[in-house]
Amino acid sequence: MVDISTGDFPQADRLATVALVPLAIAAGLHSDKEIEKYIGLDSDGRQGRYYRLAAHLLGLVRNDQNHADLTPFGAEYANLAEAQRQDYLALRVAQHPVMSLAARFIHEKQPTLSQFRDWLRSVYPGEESTSDRRSVTIRAWLIESGLVVSDGDRLTTKKFLGTIATEFIDEVPAAQPQDKPTKGLMTYEVDLQKLERANFDHQRLVDCAAARLTKAGVKPVQNGVIDLYGEASGERIIFEMKTVHEKNYGSQIRKAVSQLYEYRYLHGFGGSRLCIVTNEVPGYPPSWVESYLTDDREIAVLQTADFTSLAPLGKCQHLLGPF
Repeated sequence: MVDISTGDFPQADRLATVALVPLAIAAGLHSDKEIEKYIGLDSDGRQGRYYRLAAHLLGLVRNDQNHADLTPFGAEYANLAEAQRQDYLALRVAQHPVMSLAARFIHEKQPTLSQFRDWLRSVYPGEESTSDRRSVTIRAWLIESGLVVSDGDRLTTKKFLGTIATEFIDEVPAAQPQDKPTKGLMTYEVDLQKLERANFDHQRLVDCAAARLTKAGVKPVQNGVIDLYGEASGERIIFEMKTVHEKNYGSQIRKAVSQLYEYRYLHGFGGSRLCIVTNEVPGYPPSWVESYLTDDREIAVLQTADFTSLAPLGKCQHLLGPF
């Protein structure tokens, strides 16, 4: 069970209004009163604070003495086309610890509204009456984001099922080699990974691969370093996601190859299957790259044109095994 506090539960009921907070800040409005006016509320700043705190829970804003600024996530959200913001917001909701727990419960149990309320009472670290109010807010966020639908009295998941099904663990339970890289180098590499993972398209690649594992009956798992991995029939596969375009294709693939080998070695995942997941780029990769990866390196490559379905590159299906 993830460690959660009452402060992790949002008090702002309308997700669409929360979504306006980063746009207010991008427009140069930083105080709770200014934000409140922009989002169409009037309570002398009180509601502005609630909605700013909700945007903070999604990692979109930060605050210092009533001066709110955008995080990198918030800046990316504000710069997206309006049509993409809904999907971006849905991913931020799905990755929030409380929302993730709730969405996974719905994904696994398809509960009635009363069953969902009772489940939240069991995980909420506070008064039952407050828990019931928070259950209404959480349910509203999940439905408004498109992650969950309400069919009469029953809740079911609908969107980003791979992300919802993915389990996150802090550590990979494996022995480390004696001559591992220095702490400074590893910290630097992990920080680079965090920056890359913040990319919206990178997250959608993770969702695609996680959905593929889930469909195959395999639990998708993430940790602080490895983008995604899964285990089935006594085998393991490690995925590395790379968003690519014409100018960075070669460097991204080289980086992915080195990262996969390092992760397999440093985390004691010897013998694991390896797979690179990318978006499609017309004309890429060159035939020799395909042969190098699949024949020489025995690394499978999956590509997506729509961030919904994945297709193997060339003749690499055998490298994927049960995955």
